[in-house]
Amino acid sequence: IPPTPLYQGGNTIPPTPLYQGGNTIPPTPLYQGGNTIPPTPLYQGGNLTPLSALSGRRSKIKVKVEDFKLCPRYMAIVLDGIKIENSPEWMRKRLLAAGMRPINNIVDITNYVMLELGQPTHIFDLKKIENAISNFHPCSVSQNRRGTIFKQIPNPKSQINIIIRKAKNGEIIKTLDGQDQKLDDSMLVIADTEKPIAIAGIIGGANSEVDEKTSSILIESANFNPVSIRKTAQKLGLRSEASTRFEKSLDPNLCEIAFARIVELIEEFCPQAKIISELSDEKKYFLNQGLIKLNLEWVEKRIGKKIEKKKIVEILENLGFEINKDIERPIGRLASNAISVAIPSWRAKDVSISEDLIEEIVRIYGYDNLNPEMPKIAMEAPEINNERLLERKIKNILSIGAKLTEVYNYSFIGEKRLKNTIPPTPLYQGGNTIPPTPLYQGGNTIPPSLLYQGGNTIPPSLPYQGGNTIPPSLPYQGGNTIPPSLPYQGGNSIPPSLPYQGGNTIPPSLPCQGGNTIPPTPLYQGGNTIPPTPLYQGGNTIPQACLVSTEVIKLANPLSEDLTFLRPSLVLGILENIKTNQAQEAELAIYEIGSIFLNKPGNINKDDSGQDMLPFQEKRLAMALAHGQTEYLFRKLKGVIEFLLKFFNLTVNFELEEKLLEDKSGKYKEFFLPAEMTKTVAVIIANTKPIGQVVELEKSRIQVFGIKKPVVIAEISLTALLNLIKNQPVKQFKELPKHPEVLRDLAFVVNEKILYNNMVKKIKNFSDLIKQVKLFDIYQGDKLGQDKKSLAFHIIYQADKTLTSQEVDEIQAKLVQHLEKEFKAKARDF
Repeated sequence: IPPTPLYQGGNTIPPTPLYQGGNTIPPTPLYQGGNTIPPTPLYQGGNLTPLSALSGRRSKIKVKVEDFKLCPRYMAIVLDGIKIENSPEWMRKRLLAAGMRPINNIVDITNYVMLELGQPTHIFDLKKIENAISNFHPCSVSQNRRGTIFKQIPNPKSQINIIIRKAKNGEIIKTLDGQDQKLDDSMLVIADTEKPIAIAGIIGGANSEVDEKTSSILIESANFNPVSIRKTAQKLGLRSEASTRFEKSLDPNLCEIAFARIVELIEEFCPQAKIISELSDEKKYFLNQGLIKLNLEWVEKRIGKKIEKKKIVEILENLGFEINKDIERPIGRLASNAISVAIPSWRAKDVSISEDLIEEIVRIYGYDNLNPEMPKIAMEAPEINNERLLERKIKNILSIGAKLTEVYNYSFIGEKRLKNTIPPTPLYQGGNTIPPTPLYQGGNTIPPSLLYQGGNTIPPSLPYQGGNTIPPSLPYQGGNTIPPSLPYQGGNSIPPSLPYQGGNTIPPSLPCQGGNTIPPTPLYQGGNTIPPTPLYQGGNTIPQACLVSTEVIKLANPLSEDLTFLRPSLVLGILENIKTNQAQEAELAIYEIGSIFLNKPGNINKDDSGQDMLPFQEKRLAMALAHGQTEYLFRKLKGVIEFLLKFFNLTVNFELEEKLLEDKSGKYKEFFLPAEMTKTVAVIIANTKPIGQVVELEKSRIQVFGIKKPVVIAEISLTALLNLIKNQPVKQFKELPKHPEVLRDLAFVVNEKILYNNMVKKIKNFSDLIKQVKLFDIYQGDKLGQDKKSLAFHIIYQADKTLTSQEVDEIQAKLVQHLEKEFKAKARDF
């Protein structure tokens, strides 16, 4: 038998999770011979100490398990007379071969048993458990051939209290790795009467660790809920050898075997060690170890090949299953084609139905020995996924037609990226500092004023001559105290007045909504706090004005500190792409299709019972241009959107957000970006439905991200777009016109704030003879005057007859007068 980390040669078999100790050889599917003794939960043979011999001691351990669902079983016992020294050489070699560092004989025993049996255990220093050591008489002294022995004598009435409970929110424990771990009430801990001494199933506490002074120990062998252990390990970012095993859902019956094995090894390594307490074994669990009736004909149908009954029985027995021979008596037409299988305790959690047994049979029999056949069922084409087809078409249009580059980003974003999006205000410029103002120049000091020139002291004034008190005068506005008023005559106390009724706090006012902050006044802008603004309402924290107005969803177990939130928009990832690539590319034109995650009322998916499931997800399309002049970028991106939507036969318009928000009906609403982050916002209207927006970002906002180029970005809801395309009527054939069209060009000088789209609508609606209007030129220059621009249009006239030049001229003259009245537009030559 080849050597393994736990086997160094000889004629014995290395221990495995199915091997329970002693000199026996466990039966396995690949091992058929020898004088084997199958391991069972009630195995007491070999050189192990029987559990029955561990009771009847004088000291008592009281274990309180508050929730047996989280801790189905907890065993504990106390040993005295422990001497800490190195483990035997053979054990140290085996631990090193298994990749574990030897520490001392007691700790090494727990690690060795964990590797040997697959059951983690833990040992506490009894002296470090609160109120435990006081339950023992000091010591007795005896002599033997080894020398003097100092031994504590247990009090016959003594009791040691161990509590398995949930941690308290904010509770902190320093673990064996030297780290302080902050716990919450979802985590399970082992505690004494005063404090937690271990994080259950993961790692012990430094406040109860075994060291060179340890002489009395408490041994723990327990079983914990695998889901609870995994969630706690993920939250803390703390994976250990113990948690890795508990996550796999261990057999509760394995606790007693590992327990007895540890006691056996301790008594072997420390002959002077004695058990001085009763064995505490708190348990409450149910293992589904019922019988499974297995129809062999059904097995053949399921796997497509007949396996002899003898072979099936042999495989299952070698895996530790027990075959009940009684059921092999003739039972109706089944006769001997059915067997009854008893499930061993260590397989009770993953084997419960006949299909589980078939999997066990086939994996040992060999999948290569089965003859593959195509299933004899009717094959149906999968349902058409319209969303997937839409994505593919959009990618082709944007990548090939519009020459944009597709990017991919994580669905997670970090807190740092959100904090970088705090917009500057007149009183706040970002970071943790307070902005300078005419009365405040930075730092933690009080702003200088005519009566105060800085420092931590209060300036003397005519009514005030020094000291630590505050002068009773009206012109004092700052410091950490509240200015005196007329009813105040000095001292260290704060005067009661109408706005203030006492205490050490500062009264809230309308501009300040609580916390320890001081409300701003015309003469006070600083101190240690930041004055409230429309984006800041008080407290000791700095407001987070997210680039995206939607509330973000924080992950319970983030992959890293940089990926702690689900993205509520594609914008943040797009901006990060621009920052990364701006040095390599003169002009950036990128897009991304991906899911966003919202946390708004009514946007959470529910299961049948009404419980929250995954957060609401929506597919979005984001596009961005970064290059040159912002106005050029804005028009170009609008052109890309028009180019895209034209392929789906959608009519697209752009409306300024400010105008749309005036609509009280709620038909138009702010989409994905808050106004404070944007300079110009145009909502994309497709077939009268808003589906997204085009945004020119404020230069000061994008500089926070390290972006040096102007950026225009758009975001479109693919869900809304898909609904429009589904409901789009089939385009009908129109008869070609029988009479020629007349093309005329007109140019107008208007205020630069006038939207060309509004003019296009007015022109189209002016006459039934106007069939098409198209903007073909925009011009701005000194010749036009300040705040002016020129818009030039192609206008096509067409009727059911041949139009004369005179008829067109008459319509056009009236049109010019109409536009002059509506927009104060002046026609110009070009």
